Amino acid sequence: MPDQVRGMSRRSIYNVQVGYDLIIDARTWRVEGLSDEGFDVKCLQDGTYTCLAPDYVDGIIADGTCSVITPVMAQGRKQLLAFTGGYDRLPQLPPKEQAAIRARLGLIKAMESLEHDGHKLTQRLLDKPEISRLLRRTAIELTGDKKLFLSVDGSGNPFEIAIPKGRTLQKYRSLLTRYNCNPVVLMSRDHMKGPRGDMARKICEAGERFIRAVVNCFLHTSQPKAAVVYRSVAGGFDITEEDVVAGFKLPSLTTVRTRIREMSSVAVAVGRLGQREAANRFKSGTTAIRSVSFGEYVETDQCYLSIFVDETGTRRSEFWKEEDQQKFPNSGIGEPRKGERQVCRYWLSLVIDVATRMLLGWQLSETATGEATMYALRMAMRSKEREKLLFGCQNDPAPAVGFTELRSDNGTAVRNQAVLGGLAGLGAMTRIVRAYAGGDKPYVERLFGTLDIQLLNCLSGYAGSKPNALPGADPMKDASLSRDNLYEIVTKFSSTTIRRAPIAALA
Repeated sequence: MPDQVRGMSRRSIYNVQVGYDLIIDARTWRVEGLSDEGFDVKCLQDGTYTCLAPDYVDGIIADGTCSVITPVMAQGRKQLLAFTGGYDRLPQLPPKEQAAIRARLGLIKAMESLEHDGHKLTQRLLDKPEISRLLRRTAIELTGDKKLFLSVDGSGNPFEIAIPKGRTLQKYRSLLTRYNCNPVVLMSRDHMKGPRGDMARKICEAGERFIRAVVNCFLHTSQPKAAVVYRSVAGGFDITEEDVVAGFKLPSLTTVRTRIREMSSVAVAVGRLGQREAANRFKSGTTAIRSVSFGEYVETDQCYLSIFVDETGTRRSEFWKEEDQQKFPNSGIGEPRKGERQVCRYWLSLVIDVATRMLLGWQLSETATGEATMYALRMAMRSKEREKLLFGCQNDPAPAVGFTELRSDNGTAVRNQAVLGGLAGLGAMTRIVRAYAGGDKPYVERLFGTLDIQLLNCLSGYAGSKPNALPGADPMKDASLSRDNLYEIVTKFSSTTIRRAPIAALA
C-alpha cells in the first residue's frame, strides 16, 4: 500500500505506521516513532532500540524476509489463541484432530456448493439423514479423498469421523468466517473444558493429608491395589469439624492414581519392590568406580549363543534328500540319517576385566560346565599370542594377568569344587551373586548383548535373541559355520573393538 510517510525525507513504498510489529529474523520490532532517518523500533525480546532506514524496510518487506503485523492482526491472533487455547496453526494439533478438521472443512465446502446450486440450508434441513449423506458424498467429491471420514486413534485402530448436526455445522461455518478462515477453529476444544489456571479447583490440606495416607499404604512391599488401599483409608480417615463446615469431600480414586503416576519411578520401585530389587533395576545408572587397575576385579559368565553351528561347514540343503524335502516342505528339518550332519548351539564362557573392559578369556563348549570355565580362567592368566598368530588378529589381545577378585552368578559352571578350589589356590577372592540379576555383574551381561546384536546377527545360522524372533528364517538350514569358524570370529572380536574393525572384516 504505497503512501507518503510524514516526517521522513523520502517516500516510503509500504505504509508502516506507529504500533506495527516487524518480524525480522525471528525477532519482533515494535515501531514506536517515525523520524527523518527512518523507523524508530524497539525489540520486544530484549528491549533494545534502533533505527531502521526506509530503504532497508522496503527491501526486506518486498523479498518476504519481514512480516508486518498490524494492531488489528495482533488483536485477532490474540483472540484466536484465547479461543483455541494456544493453537494457531494446524500442524500443532495431533494427527487425529487434523483428520477431523479436514473432514469438517470438507463439509463446510459441501454446504457452500449446495447453496451455490440454489439450496437454502437451515439447521433443521441439515439434520435430515438424506442431507447428511448428500453432504458426505459432496465433500468426498470436492476433496477427491475417499477416506476423508476415516482416521486412526492413538493405538492404530481405525474409526469413522461422525458428521455433526445442523446446528454444529452452522457454528463451524460462522467460526471459520469470524477468525479469517483459519481451520484451527474447527478443532474439538475438549482441553478447554472445566476451570483452568487459578480458577481450577485446588485440594485443601485435609485432601492432601488423605492422598499422602493412601500413597504411604500403596508403597508397601505387599504391593496392594490402589482401589483397595483407597477404600481402607477412606473408612478410617479423621475429618475435623472445620472440614465438615467447609464441605470437605474426599479426593477421588482417579486423583490419587494421577498423583501416583506423577511420582518418581525410583520411589515407587523402592516402596513396592524393596530397596534391593530397586537397586538391581536401576543399578546401571550408578557412578561408583568398580575397579581402577587392570586385573583387580573380573567378571565371568556363560551364555547360550543364538546361532546354529555345523561341524561340516556346509549347508543342510546339500545333504537333505528329496523325500525328506517332500516330507517337510516348509522347514526341511527331520530326523537325521546316516551320513547327514546335525546342527547344534554352543555355550560361550567369558572372563572380562572391569577396569579396562578387555576380554581376558573365552571358550566354546557344548554344555556350561566347570571345565569350560577353567579353560577360560587359564586363558585369562596366560599369553594369547598363539591365538593371535593362528587366526591372524590385527590387534594385540589382552596380556596375561592374575586377578584379585572374581564375580559370577550362582550357576554350577563356577559354583563347583574344581573352580572354587583352583581360585582359592591362586589367592583370588570369589564372590557369588544372584542368578538372573544383571545389575550384580552388568559388564559381562552387557557384553553378551553387544556380541549378539553386532556380531552374531550378521552371521548365517542366527536364530534370534528370543524364541520365534525370526519367523521367516530357518537358522538350522542356513547354518554353515563350524565350531572352529565361530571360535575364530569370537577371537577376532575379542582382540579388537567395533570402531576399529567392522563386522564384515571379522568373518
